Formats: sequence, C-alpha cells, structure tokens
Amino acid sequence: MKKQKINKKEYLLLFLLFSLIPALNTQLYAQEKNVTSTNKEDMSVGVRFGYSSSAFHNHYYERISEEKIGYSAGIFFNYGITGFLSVSAEALYVRQGARDLDPDYIFIENNIINNKIINSNITSHTIEFPVFINYPIFLSETIIPKVYIGGAYNLNIYSESHNYLFESGLGIISEHFQDVTPRFVYHDFAALAGCGVNVIHGNIVLTFDVRYRMGLMNINNTESLMFDNTLYSHTFSILLGVGYKF
Repeated sequence: MKKQKINKKEYLLLFLLFSLIPALNTQLYAQEKNVTSTNKEDMSVGVRFGYSSSAFHNHYYERISEEKIGYSAGIFFNYGITGFLSVSAEALYVRQGARDLDPDYIFIENNIINNKIINSNITSHTIEFPVFINYPIFLSETIIPKVYIGGAYNLNIYSESHNYLFESGLGIISEHFQDVTPRFVYHDFAALAGCGVNVIHGNIVLTFDVRYRMGLMNINNTESLMFDNTLYSHTFSILLGVGYKF
C-alpha cells in the first residue's frame, strides 16, 4: 500500500491547532482564577541564548537529513497587553543547518562531474526576527508559565557546505569546504510555537523557553529537472534568558 503523505496546508493546520489548544486552556484557567488586567505582564527587555537542533525536510515535510546541532543568541522585548495576553519580539543570531544531506539537492551538477560529492553537511549563519503572542498563566506573582504561537522572518547571511568528495582519478575520498550562500534563498518565513516559564525577582526576569520553528518557504535556490529538490528548514530550540522589567 502506498504511504499517504500529508501536504503542507494540512501539516500547518495541525501545527496551529495543537498550538492553540494549550492557549485556550490558559484562558479558561485564568477566568476560573478571576485574573484581571491588573495581573498583566509588564514591559521587559533582555538577552536570550541557547541550544538548537535543525534539519531539512522535503515537500511532504519528511526529514531528509540528520540533525545539525547549533546555537542562538540575541535580544528580546515583551509587552503585556492584558492579563491573558502579551506580545514579544526578538532579534537572534542562529547557527543552524543540516548533516548528511544528499548533495544532489543543492549541487544539481553533481551527476555530470567526474569528482562526485557523496555527502554534504550544511552550516548556515542566519539572523532571525520572531514575533509571537504569549498566553501567560499567573500561578503566582513570581512564577508565570506561558504558551505562545507566532512567526519569524529569517535572513541567510552565509552558508557553507562541508563536502566529502570522491575523486575518481585517484580513487580516494577527500574533504573540502564550499561557500553555498547563493544556493539558498536570502530570506524565508516560518511558523513557531512553544512554551516556557518566566521567574520574576524584583525587576529581574529569568526566562526558560522550548520552541519549534517550522519553515514555510522552500529555501533551496537551485532547481533540479531530475526530482523535486525543495527544502524546508525546521528547528527545535531550548533558550535561557535574563531581562529587566519596567
């Protein structure tokens, strides 16, 4: 039996649906506890850094590479609108990519050259601008769990491929690095969802976040006539932060 594939629209719908379920539970919880607008989060700014794990997926959102371990760091801004809602914006440097990618996805000339690339590890240096809506749960004045959904705009500053090359004339495998920035699009958009907790101590805010970023655009800037070589970048992140509350 042929395996049924989930298309992009269905995947995105499921992604947003399961992201909204905890958000709705948050509002119900807050209503039961009689949280009012006076309980809203204050404005805060700070820095954030952490671990990331990224991989490439195909048109059906099946993973086609191994995960690349990276990191991210940057600044954040948060503003409380009501007791049930706050908005956040960030500017992050993110080191991400993919391991063990079939080189035919980005090296379309690979089938006609003598020295064939047999494996590629991609490292991308990007600037990411996430914006999302938070749904806080006011368990106390100092501990505030949250769930959130949103999107991100991403700029690809520089991408490099660590290639393993089979040199047919010598019969050996060698390694080399190659600038592949032009082979990827300069910018793309992504959806994101996550959860976390803020710990308040006076005017100091400590943050812990776990989030998943799902690429919505094909980031491959090369086009193959042999097969569908679309690429989508997905990233899982764990972030710590410290900020100042006004």
